[in-house]
Amino acid sequence: LRDGISSEEERQKRDIVLWSRIDQKSCYKAILSAGMTCVVVPTKLDPENTDEVVTDLDAMERALKENEGR
Repeated sequence: LRDGISSEEERQKRDIVLWSRIDQKSCYKAILSAGMTCVVVPTKLDPENTDEVVTDLDAMERALKENEGR
């Protein structure tokens, strides 16, 4: 990694997508079509607006740590 940009070889080793939106089937299909593995990050209800679903940022952080280097 140099200047925050990974080499082509390092990018090719990446094989997962962290994704928090399970209601968009076309995105999921595109991830799979690209040969990537989809790791679904849970969503949660926004405490200020009970109708709104938002990304669970704590879960996203855990997923980033668990999948570091992939």
